Amino acid sequence: MQTAPKQRIFLVGCPRSGTTLLQSLLAAHPDITSFPESHFFRHLIDNRRWLHRTFGIASKRARTRFEEFLCEIGHDEMQKYLSNFALFMSQYTNIFIKVLDTLTENQENKIWIEKTPDHVLYIDYIEKLVENAKFIHIIRNGADVVASLYVIGASVSAVVKTIYISQIIS
Repeated sequence: MQTAPKQRIFLVGCPRSGTTLLQSLLAAHPDITSFPESHFFRHLIDNRRWLHRTFGIASKRARTRFEEFLCEIGHDEMQKYLSNFALFMSQYTNIFIKVLDTLTENQENKIWIEKTPDHVLYIDYIEKLVENAKFIHIIRNGADVVASLYVIGASVSAVVKTIYISQIIS
């Protein structure tokens, strides 16, 4: 009989702070299943609407993002776990966690890590909605993060300019 994973870990922090590096190192351990960035809670929680926050109603984007995440990890067959009548954040979260737990159990692992840096903004919600949630919060020197973001921004900008110019020429 399978049991729920012993550890549910959310790896959070500022983008470009080292979350991917740490995820790669931890994922090399044989007892750990690692998941890509889901952005689940950003799409689950609608902070703009007090009614949603007050009564725990899930955002309209929650179902779509959940289905996209399942496709990204190659398990769209798990959409069956989510009821067509799911309305509340707790329902979506329970199914999200069930999927991560199930995939971890299927790999005979005891720990899963979900790395979405911006989940740092939703720690309060995650603590309320996910039983036994643990967090690893990466903190990197702010100047180094900004420098890294600048370098990435500059290289992305150069690629976009190249694509744009090539479209004009052709």
